[in-house]
Amino acid sequence: MAMRLRRALRLGRKKAEPAAWLVVGLGNPGEQYSRNRHNTGIWTVNELARRLGVKLKAEGRSIRIGYGEIAGERVALVRPRTYVNESGRAVDQALRACGAELEQTIVIYDELDLPLG
Repeated sequence: MAMRLRRALRLGRKKAEPAAWLVVGLGNPGEQYSRNRHNTGIWTVNELARRLGVKLKAEGRSIRIGYGEIAGERVALVRPRTYVNESGRAVDQALRACGAELEQTIVIYDELDLPLG
């Protein structure tokens, strides 16, 4: 019975219009990292959300997501709830949640040119 009810509720949901762009701001969770430059991506997404009046809401365990509009395009703003080195899981969840394609994804982070190691 409960399984049928869950399925009926899931089938009754309207699928949201896919986002034209997915903007992901990488960083590390936790107060101890909040002022660290590695959170440049989080700061940027927070500022975009503030300017657009978008509220980021938890979706699953890995992301906070909110939707807004920039230049007439639907945009999904995402703040992963994972550490930077585990962010692939969060980006995958965000892509599935908002319906965007990988080619429509902008990832904001720091230290682009540091060598591995």
